[in-house]
Amino acid sequence: MVATEEQLRAWLREADEMPYGPAQIALVEQVVQHAAAGRLPDLAFAARMLATRAYLYGGEPAKSFVSFSWCLAEYDRDPGRRRRGDHLQLLWDFKNVIGTLTKFPEIPLDRIHAVLDDMERRYRAGGHSMHAVYAHRHYVASQLGDTAAADEWYARWCAAPRDELSDCAGCDPTSKVEYLAGRGRD
Repeated sequence: MVATEEQLRAWLREADEMPYGPAQIALVEQVVQHAAAGRLPDLAFAARMLATRAYLYGGEPAKSFVSFSWCLAEYDRDPGRRRRGDHLQLLWDFKNVIGTLTKFPEIPLDRIHAVLDDMERRYRAGGHSMHAVYAHRHYVASQLGDTAAADEWYARWCAAPRDELSDCAGCDPTSKVEYLAGRGRD
């Protein structure tokens, strides 16, 4: 069955309203496949943006790397074609992807640092605070057991101003408290 663009957009809206999990992933993957086959680039982009979140939160985080990378490359090809919301969502997704990368030991550390560097470059280019970047550099150093680097990034994280890309006002202090308690600084 060949789906029309209108049907695909309806499926994408339906997928966006579904709870995270296998059903949402299956539906969004159908939209991705049909949008690619139908050469519908804007719909393919929107579907892969949703797929990234669906994978991250729906139990298949490794699949998010491909959809996220595809979306970044597509965004970079023509940033003027995308909405500000797409740009912000990509910047936000960096945080989730970096947290996920650390859970896969087969991913080389230099690759994780390259993603962090790309995140920082994009945040700086957009005029955003380094708050979220430093938080995630801290997270990676902490996961590696590099306490000196984790402490340094923690200090930078605390000193950087919050902005729209910072974790929520509840999550951010919770992460800081967990780190400090783990270091015996409670």
